[in-house]
Amino acid sequence: MQSYTVREWEKLAYGDEDGQIPAHFADQLAVLAGRSPFAGRGGSGVLEHGRHALRARGVVGILAAGRCSLEILPKIDVAAEEPVEKQNAAIRKRLIHMLAVGIRPLSPL
Repeated sequence: MQSYTVREWEKLAYGDEDGQIPAHFADQLAVLAGRSPFAGRGGSGVLEHGRHALRARGVVGILAAGRCSLEILPKIDVAAEEPVEKQNAAIRKRLIHMLAVGIRPLSPL
């Protein structure tokens, strides 16, 4: 399975070049995202399917369609001098921490 990562509100170009997602995968992911309950009325609440790129909107998570997946990471500031993979790892760690805090059960009184 091919996997791709994009940050919230950023674009992932599609095409046949390095760093791009193949157009048929982009099409599959856009259709799936349009069916999501988070898609909204216009169907673009998760992803905008532009002419040359997919643009992640204000939803984070993972979309999986056919033989590809797209991870949408939240827009969190990280050390810009680090390589992209290290930045993404730091964002994932912060996201998991935020989810753990938000999901933690309330202690009984």
